[in-house]
Amino acid sequence: MNNTLNLQGERLELFNPITGLDNKCFAKVKKNVKRLIHDLQRGKIESDSKKRSTSNLCLA
Repeated sequence: MNNTLNLQGERLELFNPITGLDNKCFAKVKKNVKRLIHDLQRGKIESDSKKRSTSNLCLA
């Protein structure tokens, strides 16, 4: 149960900044999240040196 509460808190921390994005930036975030989920499901995790920075997601 403690893990569930932590996960919900992390989701809230991500949700609040995302709600303030304009439509174009929101679309970029959505696309990148879908790509990351797809890669995770396929086992295609990028190394830390290749990961994109959050600045590419319009989260300045």
